[in-house]
Amino acid sequence: MQINFDHRSSVTPSAGSEIVFRRMGQGEKMLVMHGGSGSYRHWILNLPLLAEHFACVALDLPGFGDSGDVAPDISLEQYIDLVTEGVNLIWPEGEPFHVVGFSFGGMIGAGLAAHMNGRVRRLTLLGPGGMGKPKGEGPSVELLKARPGMEEEDILRVHRTNLENMMIRDASRISDETVSLHRANIELARFRNWGLSWTDSVVGFLAQMDIPAQFLIGEKDPMARPSVAHRLERVRAAKPDIHTHILAGVGHWAQYEAPELVNGLLLRFHSPSELPARAGQEGDQELLA
Repeated sequence: MQINFDHRSSVTPSAGSEIVFRRMGQGEKMLVMHGGSGSYRHWILNLPLLAEHFACVALDLPGFGDSGDVAPDISLEQYIDLVTEGVNLIWPEGEPFHVVGFSFGGMIGAGLAAHMNGRVRRLTLLGPGGMGKPKGEGPSVELLKARPGMEEEDILRVHRTNLENMMIRDASRISDETVSLHRANIELARFRNWGLSWTDSVVGFLAQMDIPAQFLIGEKDPMARPSVAHRLERVRAAKPDIHTHILAGVGHWAQYEAPELVNGLLLRFHSPSELPARAGQEGDQELLA
């Protein structure tokens, strides 16, 4: 499906922070949320296909992209309440919808689903934040900063290096367009989300909900420290019926690095009546490539 990403809408919750979103497609409603220092662009390779099956709303979360600012000291609960009110303005209260969230947006999506358990049909978390500060074995992620006065070539090198170090395992997947997308996200990000992303909140949210949920994570996600296995163990303990999938050889921005794999998992999980099941549809599939 061809999508005009320049066409946008917005709502303004009572707290006063405008939430901008892109609406596309037809079918059951699906809320799509990006990661920290991101925007709807995190899902740019996925939304055209998702919109063939769902009425998608891709948010720019508060403090990111084209949306309004939030207080730098906003709490996680306040942030989730703000997004929840925004969703209620986009879709009338009582209308059910699916939730798909990546990284920071996965944590917010989990909190929203726990708060709106009766409205959310199914939940997908992709490499979510909110599982505590990464620590333990493995090198920490070192991010470079673009400084005022840098030459354009050096700025592009900073963004490419950060993509390689944190977001995308296979450097061959990083094109000039990828660098431009990432740069646009970074330059539009005003809210520093690390304080919220490092809370240990997602397992508690999962334990509160009784809806179908799946947890996707890149095998090589550098944010999954101490290990991918440790994160899977925790989410399974909190919600034993959760579907879990490790994406072989993939880094943090999995839906961009392996769009066909992630798209297939999203469609099979969120459209079980439309698409045939395959191995891994029920229970756990340890490693998918």
